[in-house]
Amino acid sequence: REVGARLLVGATARAAARHGRGIVPLMCTTQEHFLQVVVRIQKGATAADTSVEHMSLLRHCLRCGMRTFNPPPLACGCPEEERTHHDMGPMWAGPLFEAPFVALAAEHAARMDPPLHKKVAGLFARLMEEADGPPLYYNIAWRCKAIGREPPKLDTLMAKLKENGFTACRTHFDNHSVRTNASLEQLDTVIKELAV
Repeated sequence: REVGARLLVGATARAAARHGRGIVPLMCTTQEHFLQVVVRIQKGATAADTSVEHMSLLRHCLRCGMRTFNPPPLACGCPEEERTHHDMGPMWAGPLFEAPFVALAAEHAARMDPPLHKKVAGLFARLMEEADGPPLYYNIAWRCKAIGREPPKLDTLMAKLKENGFTACRTHFDNHSVRTNASLEQLDTVIKELAV
């Protein structure tokens, strides 16, 4: 889902640049099969150039799950004959959330009718966590299947990642995933430690 959001923001940035405009993503949300992107439009060639600088390809190994923006050779541990590297994009590689905007949107949501506010309060809380997180996330169930381990509870995994000096938070894009600055290898090591 996040890749879809990044592709949409990237297409928006390219379209704006053709008209001498730049964009700043303020918020991206997904509910069921809907994707909503909120951007600020900025005038001028400098804004357009700055916006386009956030564009990149994403190289992804479908076998092991390793990925990187601005594809250098991907240093995954897969045997050469089994590598399945795919380049996706171009897409937006910069931030998808602006924390002050998300906080303002959450404030406005708090003034809504209580039933509606209850629905969106959790979403905004998660968006605030994600706003400062690294790009992309790891689906923990998929990672555990790949390394032959039972999935730990996400809260336990996030606490262990933080204990090891990494950032970690859930993502609204996928309830079974964690957004972290740990590398794939470091994430797998923490999962294995928890499975002992």
